[in-house]
Amino acid sequence: DSRFEDPVIERGVRTAIIRYMLVCAKDVPKGEEENSPEHVVQAKKNLDILRSKDAAAVKNAERFVF
Repeated sequence: DSRFEDPVIERGVRTAIIRYMLVCAKDVPKGEEENSPEHVVQAKKNLDILRSKDAAAVKNAERFVF
């Protein structure tokens, strides 16, 4: 399907994924910062990968999420 090759749609999807990972990485119950849930640990790892591939996109998403 050609609409998935559109760079604007690709950028929008990538931004949505980054925002989702940012929110997941911050989903730590108060007082439990040391024992983060698995989804928080995984989100942080995924954000590190995304930062290495497209640091500008992650930085841009961070401006609007936090």
